Amino acid sequence: MQRPGQYELVGSKDVTELVEVAGGLRGTATRQLPLLVSKRDPSSDRRTQMRVQYAADGNLPAIPVQNGDYVHIPSVEELQRSVMLVGAIQGASQTDEATSTKRLTYEQGDTVRTLIERAGGLGAGADYKGSYIVRMRNKEKSIIPLDLEALLIYRDMKADQAVRIGDVINIPYQRHSIMVEGSVLRPGVYQFNPRLHVIDYVALAGGPSKMAQDVDSYRIVTPQGKVGTVDNTKEVQPGDTLIVPERHFSRAEITQIIISAVGLAIMTTTVALTAYTVAK
Repeated sequence: MQRPGQYELVGSKDVTELVEVAGGLRGTATRQLPLLVSKRDPSSDRRTQMRVQYAADGNLPAIPVQNGDYVHIPSVEELQRSVMLVGAIQGASQTDEATSTKRLTYEQGDTVRTLIERAGGLGAGADYKGSYIVRMRNKEKSIIPLDLEALLIYRDMKADQAVRIGDVINIPYQRHSIMVEGSVLRPGVYQFNPRLHVIDYVALAGGPSKMAQDVDSYRIVTPQGKVGTVDNTKEVQPGDTLIVPERHFSRAEITQIIISAVGLAIMTTTVALTAYTVAK
C-alpha cells in the first residue's frame, strides 16, 4: 500500500476500504501471491493467519476486517523463493502490537530448524508447544503442528520438518498472564499467581456484575483452545482465559421485569401527583 499503517474503517469495513484509505496499491504490488490476513481470537488471545487469493477479475478479495486485524499486501519482491516466519523471531519486523514477521530466502533442503537458526533464533516468550506451519495446497490450507521444545531444547531431530517455498512458520507468543472476560466489572489481563484460584481472579477483576451467571457456569479456555468448567478450587494456569458468562433472561422473566418497571413508574407518578396536590 502507498501509506502502510493503522486506520479506522467507517464504511464497508473490508480490505477494499482499508486499501483505499491507505492510498491504494503501490505499483510493486503483485496479484500472483495471496494476501496475508492476521486475526486475533479474543477467547485465546492468539493470532491466526489466513492467505486469501485475489478475485478472478484481479480485484481485491471481499474480506471483512475487524478491530485489530492485520492485512499484508504482497509485493513483486516476494515472488522470489522465500519462507515467512511469523511471531517470536529474533530480529523480526514488528507489523502491529502483537505480530512480527521475517521473510527468508528458501534454500534447497531447508527445514524448520535451519530457518530458525538462520533467522537468529526464537525471541522471548515463544510458545514452543503451540507453533505450526501454514501450507497452501492449491486453494486448501493445511496446518502442520510443530514441537519446537523437542527440536530446539532436547535436540530431537525427529521433530524437525522440511519446509516448502511459500510456507508460513508461526511461532506464537506465549501469554503468562490470566485474562478475565465477560460479566465482570473490570475485564482485562492480570498477572499470574500460582496461589490464586478462579474466585480470586474474578475478585481482581472487580467481582461479577449483577448480570453474571453462577460460578458453576464459569469457563476456562486454555492456550490450546480447550474449554473446561470450573469450581471455587479450580487451579488456573498461565495463559488461561477465564470467562464469566452473562445471564440470559427468559421471556417470562423479561415480561415480569417490564411489568415491575411499569408498576414502579405508575407508583412514582402517583406519589408525585399526590405530593403536588397536597402542596397546592
